[in-house]
Amino acid sequence: MLPSFFLYSISTPSTSFFWKFWLIEIMKTSEVFERTWKIFSNQENTGFSFVDASNLACMEIRKIRKIATFDKDFLRVRSAEVVNGLST
Repeated sequence: MLPSFFLYSISTPSTSFFWKFWLIEIMKTSEVFERTWKIFSNQENTGFSFVDASNLACMEIRKIRKIATFDKDFLRVRSAEVVNGLST
């Protein structure tokens, strides 16, 4: 059986005196999967894979706008800003 939560992101390590820690965010799998499936199954002008749709779902849920990618399909997404220098 799959776990009901998965690791979404790990931030830059921080240090506090002798302690070193990582900030880890956990997202509920069912919420991400449902949004991913809607994005994947309703796409019209893009060739997103399920993983691409999952990235967009996570971005949407966490209100992230920027993505570093070489996939030109992301240039067609109004809510995403591609930060690698690709232009249309």
